[in-house]
Amino acid sequence: MAGDKLQSPGRDANEALPLGDRDGQVPDEKTRARGRSSVARPGPDDVPAEEIGNTFKKKP
Repeated sequence: MAGDKLQSPGRDANEALPLGDRDGQVPDEKTRARGRSSVARPGPDDVPAEEIGNTFKKKP
């Protein structure tokens, strides 16, 4: 698993799985398709995803 990093105390307390791959819960192709489609979908306020991403890339 890619998430062999140490868990934070909060994640341990919540018995959360380590970060990383989801071990076959979702097929790889479906994961890639979801990632590709998220680029085209608007955000919750109907703002294009690219505009949202560019907002965080700007220097203050």
